[in-house]
Amino acid sequence: HTTPNPVDSLILAQKEIKEGARGVVFGRNAIQRPDPIAYQKALCEVVKHGMDPEAAVSKFGL
Repeated sequence: HTTPNPVDSLILAQKEIKEGARGVVFGRNAIQRPDPIAYQKALCEVVKHGMDPEAAVSKFGL
């Protein structure tokens, strides 16, 4: 399986939150990354703080 690029997965997370989800769960999309900690920080910024996914990718060097 191919892991989606970080922007696409963060856009999906953002969409789900905007549509009323209370949270998101990621498995391999979060841990099978070159830098999983940076990805999880970006995901947190998008989900908890409303950061734009592309800005989060840029901020955390993804």
